[in-house]
Amino acid sequence: MAKDPGIGYKVVATVISVKGDCSAGYEAGDSKSQGCCFTAP
Repeated sequence: MAKDPGIGYKVVATVISVKGDCSAGYEAGDSKSQGCCFTAP
């Protein structure tokens, strides 16, 4: 896994609701960090 260089933006996705069953196992309220970092264009 890449080390966090401490620059850019950390993107976190939060599940607001689930319609039916989620095959990945996510439930409402779960959060997931996406990647290492993103910088503004």
